This record gives sequence, C-alpha cells and structure tokens, in this order.
Amino acid sequence: MKNKDTQRKKPLLQKWAEYKITKYLELDINGFSKNTAILLSFIVGVVATIPIVYFDYYISAMYPASFFENNSEFIIKLAYNGLVILLFSAIEIYLLYLITFRLFINLYKKYELSNLILFDYSISYSFYSVMAKIALESDEEPLELLKIDLDKNKHITNLSKLVYKSKIVVSNMVAKAILRKVILNNGLREGINYIAAPITGLWDALVLYFIINKMEFILKSTNTVNHFFIQKKDTLAKMSDDFFELSIRLLAQAIYQTKNYHPNYKYLLVKLKNEDYFTLDLSLLENIKQEDILENKIKNLSHYEKNELLVYIDLLEKISFKNKLNFNVYKEVLK
Repeated sequence: MKNKDTQRKKPLLQKWAEYKITKYLELDINGFSKNTAILLSFIVGVVATIPIVYFDYYISAMYPASFFENNSEFIIKLAYNGLVILLFSAIEIYLLYLITFRLFINLYKKYELSNLILFDYSISYSFYSVMAKIALESDEEPLELLKIDLDKNKHITNLSKLVYKSKIVVSNMVAKAILRKVILNNGLREGINYIAAPITGLWDALVLYFIINKMEFILKSTNTVNHFFIQKKDTLAKMSDDFFELSIRLLAQAIYQTKNYHPNYKYLLVKLKNEDYFTLDLSLLENIKQEDILENKIKNLSHYEKNELLVYIDLLEKISFKNKLNFNVYKEVLK
C-alpha cells in the first residue's frame, strides 16, 4: 500500500478515497449492507436538501425583487443561495462517499478475494485505486503500455460530470417547473419547493445502486480471472509466446470494441504479466489494433492452443461489463 504510482499524479480526492478504503480494511470496520447503504443515501439526499430549499424560501422573502425590478438585490439573493447550496452539497457528497466506502468493505469481505494482485504500476493498476474511482465516479487511465488511446471526447465527459455534481440545483429547478405547470392551486405552491428533497434522495439512492452493480461485477470478475489462472496453471505453462501475444491482442480488441479501459481488462493483463508465462515485451507490440494480424497469427497456433484460446475468449466475454464482444471472426478461424 505504500508503493507510489510514478507514472501519474493522483488527484487529492482519489488519494483521500484510497486512504479511507485501506484504513477501513486495516481497522476491520464493519461495512454497510446494500439495502442499508441505499437507505442511508436516500436519507442523506433528503436531509441535505431541506436546508437549501428552506433558505431559498427565506431569502426570497427577504429579497423578493426579480432581476429586472432590482438587479443588485437579486444578485445578493443569488449569492446567498449559491453559498448555501455549495455548503450543503459538499456535506452531502462527503457523506455519500463515506457510505460508499463502507459499502465496499462489506462487498470485499463477502467475495473473499484470493490470489489477488493489488498493484502493477507499469499499467497504472491498483485494486484500491479501482474501487476508489468507482466510488468517486472517475475515469480509468488509458493503457499506455499497449499504446491504446480511445480518443474519448473529454469535453463531453467533463460536462456530464458537471451536470451530475449540480444535481441538487437541477432537480430543484426541474421539479418546480414541472409541478407548477400541473398544480394550479395556490395553496399548494409553497410546498412544491420541498419536492426537491425526496427527488435528490431518490437520485442519490439510484446512483449508489448503479455503483453497487459496478463494484459487484468487478469483484465477481476478479474472482473469475483468479480462478481461471488457478485452473489453467499447468496448461498455460505449456503455451507458446504466440499464444500469449494473441491473448494480449484479443484483450486490446475488447478495449477497442467496448471503448472502455475497464478495470477487468486491466486486471486480466496484470495476471498475464505477473504469472511469468511469457517473455514478451508488451511495449514493443506493434499495430495492436490491426485485426488481420490477429487472424494470421491464429492460423499458426497448434490445435491444442486454438482450443485454449477459445476458452480465453469466453473469459473475456464473461468479464465485459454490459458490452457484448464481437469475436465471431476469431472463433471461426479457431474452429
């Protein structure tokens, strides 16, 4: 845990998340169950939003003028509201992160991971870093070792993150706009503002539900990969370097097809590298994206190796999160 990633400087938030996760594990703190974590997320969303809505109502009564009636008064109201939103949003997000970390502890103990490789900084992989990024909803780093660059649109990614972090404001505004169109009774309009609280609570609970799915899939897949290498230990020891080069190239194709540096693929690469089955220098692999190289090399494998490569492809398909890989061309060549 004391190793440092010399290739990339981690953001402070990620360092903090990894510290909390490893500290919880060291102290053997009890984690939250899935249902408890989701319920707590809902409560945090509701409780953190109520002061924002109440202050909005209070400050609007003190400064009722619109921008066109008195722009300086309106700006003061906007500034006060902004400060309160920032304060309680920060508290909300902090508590949600702590809930997610405690949830991970429960899942980690549940899956009882064995033969786990925690670090391989040559490909920017750290198990705790992976879990911290899922909790923080951060992106995985590119696989520079294999020269894979998906050219994701960073501007769109950053915009989506900004919208997510502004969820309280968005939910408040959208809810009030819709309900004011539906409910015409003036006596109910004051209560409409508070609909933002349960909406934010539901949003937080839903986001955590998706995080749980991601965490569970990665933990299950990690176990699947570990069991594969245990079961195939003697078999893999007999394979040629061509077999392992094809394994790496197929893994790269999976990344290109899914357009995702998924941690499952990184962990599979970690296992391939660290089990000392081959002497390939992965940084020297050329044209990793070219499919015709794959097809030509497959034809040179022995019948035994072709069968084992089919088993490996099946493993790649199992650990692909919500993405169906199209390896039919390679399967046909292998048969």
